[in-house]
Amino acid sequence: MRVSVIFLLFSGLLLGVDRASAEVIHLKNGRTIYADQVHENGAHLEYEVGEDSYAIPKSAVDRVEAGGVRPEQAPTTGKASRDIPSFTPADELKGGPGVSDRIVRDGRVDVDALAAIEQQGDARTSAAAYFIAGKH
Repeated sequence: MRVSVIFLLFSGLLLGVDRASAEVIHLKNGRTIYADQVHENGAHLEYEVGEDSYAIPKSAVDRVEAGGVRPEQAPTTGKASRDIPSFTPADELKGGPGVSDRIVRDGRVDVDALAAIEQQGDARTSAAAYFIAGKH
């Protein structure tokens, strides 16, 4: 009985470590950093994420909040609004007459060819062309 109680308590502690709150660093550029620990060191803020340590100038930091929850640990109810919709224009890439060859020339995206495809007014081909350019 005693061993099972100790095991349950220890298991609960280990699960709690995984869901522990984080410190949230809000940067002046609008980005957010979720860190395990944050402390000041002169003109820098040093923070730890897992076993890695980083430093950032204090001048780039707007504020630091304690008790945040990392987005991957936050409870979700359905699909998150920040998810990027998946898009793979498989049909246009397979059957398109050299769309890929027209977009990527000499290892670079040809913006003129991309604009020409968009001017044709075919939304599916334009989407495929931008997909190819983005993937390149």
